Amino acid sequence: MAEAREAADAGELALGGCFMPDDPPNWQCPNGHQWRAPDYEMWNARLLDVLVAHGYDLSIDDEVSAGEEGQ
Repeated sequence: MAEAREAADAGELALGGCFMPDDPPNWQCPNGHQWRAPDYEMWNARLLDVLVAHGYDLSIDDEVSAGEEGQ
């Protein structure tokens, strides 16, 4: 997604690769230090804040969630 790449280029989001450790970090500072925060809801809210700041449309998430409920 273009918004994620833009946020990563700005140093606000770290994109992962194909290797996933058992307990991957979900935070990374611009200097590359990584850590894991146990509060998923807080992490998810911050992630959406960063993506929205780079133009991500939250209504896309609402449409996907609505489609999943209908399955």
